[in-house]
Amino acid sequence: MSTYDIETLKDFFAGYFHEDWNCDAENTTQVVQNWLRDFSFSPARAAEMRAAIIAYVENEPDDEVLEKKLFTELGAYYLPSADGLTARAWLLSVADMLATKT
Repeated sequence: MSTYDIETLKDFFAGYFHEDWNCDAENTTQVVQNWLRDFSFSPARAAEMRAAIIAYVENEPDDEVLEKKLFTELGAYYLPSADGLTARAWLLSVADMLATKT
């Protein structure tokens, strides 16, 4: 994982899943849709973000660590386990949402 990829992910997760993200959107799917709208839907940007998310997931085999890193490394204020999801499953679902837009 490159520093650029980490910074790209941090911009997305800290910027859109900030501590008041649920004031901006009803659910996490809407947060991703907001990001796509804000970037005037660029297929190249969506593909880049999708690849960075997949690489991030593949780089951390421990799901509990992955969930902690969402906050500590990427600045996300969303806890997938609170919704009954693993961090891995949730991150891959975000990547899938981006794949449908590329």
